Amino acid sequence: MASVIWKVRKKSLNTASVRIRTLAPASILKRRGHEILVTDLRPDVKEIETADFVIINKSFTDDDMWLCQASKNLRKKLVIDICDDLTIAGRESELASLLTQLQHADHVIVTGLELRSRLESIGIIGTKITIIPDVAEHYDLLKTIADNYPRLVIERGSKFMGKANSPKLCID
Repeated sequence: MASVIWKVRKKSLNTASVRIRTLAPASILKRRGHEILVTDLRPDVKEIETADFVIINKSFTDDDMWLCQASKNLRKKLVIDICDDLTIAGRESELASLLTQLQHADHVIVTGLELRSRLESIGIIGTKITIIPDVAEHYDLLKTIADNYPRLVIERGSKFMGKANSPKLCID
């Protein structure tokens, strides 16, 4: 079984990209017996040494730059998951960070053909890019996530799943 480190900017179920692009597939892999670490903190070197894969989902911090370099130095497969078009105006700093990450990446995951084309237009090699569409959110998926990540803190007063005043779920 594989060991995967999944790095996100903020480990919160209130963030769609964390639910859909990280926790849903991580939950499925975990149920199949893979060792999964989902974190918004810098993993330590020992965690990286034991990992088979490092996946960074839409996070562009200094810790992510360090993690890219550490993954390369330790010869770990590095996957960058992009679910937003960072080539649009106002996202320049994230795009610059992404381009640095992509220099180290073994593989890039995007949500569709349009985003793949955008990355190819800025020089990302198409053979490194795989399209994995977003999953549809539904009760069973959220229950699976909750079962696999049971330490949840519920906060009232924010939107979750499009319903006003519904609980905000955050992994602690």
